[in-house]
Amino acid sequence: MVRRLYFSLLGIVVLSTVLLTGNLIAGNVPSLGLDLQGGASVTLQPVGEFTPSALSQAVDIISQRVNALGVSEPEITRQGNNVIVNLPGVNDQQEALDIIGRQGERSE
Repeated sequence: MVRRLYFSLLGIVVLSTVLLTGNLIAGNVPSLGLDLQGGASVTLQPVGEFTPSALSQAVDIISQRVNALGVSEPEITRQGNNVIVNLPGVNDQQEALDIIGRQGERSE
């Protein structure tokens, strides 16, 4: 019984090692998040009166702007009346903040 358990455990360890090594050789490396890679985290608060749909539209616009930067795995979320923008790996944080915070023209 103990011998069977030992060989099962050994098989799992060997299989895991082979799969991990194969992934690393193939160049598949895990993408690092904001906490490990560094980057910018911005909290945006709307000024004046706004509707929930206007805030959702703002999130969509910010998402488009961030995607134009080519940031890998950006995170744009709504928390209450705030919009949280996390940009891992952004080297020029000021440029990113300028693009995110740029005021667009209103169309009605």
